[in-house]
Amino acid sequence: MAYTTPITFVALSTLTAAQLNSIQSNISALWPYTAAGDIPYAASSSVLSALAKGTAGQALIMGASLPEWGATGINKRQGGNASDWSIYGSTDYTTTASKIYIGVTRITVTDGNYSSSLITFPSAYTNKPVILVGGIILVSGGISVVSAYYSSLSNSQVYLGVFYSDTPTFTADITWMSIGE
Repeated sequence: MAYTTPITFVALSTLTAAQLNSIQSNISALWPYTAAGDIPYAASSSVLSALAKGTAGQALIMGASLPEWGATGINKRQGGNASDWSIYGSTDYTTTASKIYIGVTRITVTDGNYSSSLITFPSAYTNKPVILVGGIILVSGGISVVSAYYSSLSNSQVYLGVFYSDTPTFTADITWMSIGE
């Protein structure tokens, strides 16, 4: 139902049935909802419409010209392989169901100058994800240089580790993030 330009009232004038119907139509046009969770949007310059609520996990995104419900997360990425997010390249890919996991793992080194910890993702990716490692927080021990790394990446797990230049015993918390589909 379209919203129409309201009439201009004159003092002591009588409203016709058509004018009252126009007022009623305009009020109805301002309430397009049909169910709980509906979201209003301008379908045109004179029409207010309702977008029915989406399903769990969907995000409100912009379609070609109107808002719509769609997948959350990353919808574009760049790389060298369509199925392995960890390979270098400049080809653009459109993703379908991206997901991001973030965590912190604690690694204690007691012998040698490195140690690692196996991280299993809450849900396996379809293909190998990208891994970001950083945020080293020393919990105990004093050392000069610490580097974090990852190895043995698969679609369901990765090893995170720490390497340092001295040989004392120490514990570090390592922040990590995996991104893929």
